[in-house]
Amino acid sequence: MNPAPGPRLEQLAARARGILAEPADAEGYLAAPLADPAGNTWPFERAQLQLDYGEWLRRERRRVDARKHLRTALEMFTSMGAEAFAERAERE
Repeated sequence: MNPAPGPRLEQLAARARGILAEPADAEGYLAAPLADPAGNTWPFERAQLQLDYGEWLRRERRRVDARKHLRTALEMFTSMGAEAFAERAERE
């Protein structure tokens, strides 16, 4: 019997599924892990998920919804010194 993958792997897998999914299906994969506070244990991965979801929302022309996620990603990346990711979030 295989153990459950755990919240970190589940968050990473959901992000990958969201990136690879058809646009109509991506939101569920990207949004669901953000509801699990356990994902905050890994701030870099959480910031990547926020950025990817924010980018997806902008592509769907949901700019107001996207702002929250993009702002959060920018703040997280800036605080970690992840300049390239912070710049990407800021450009978006």
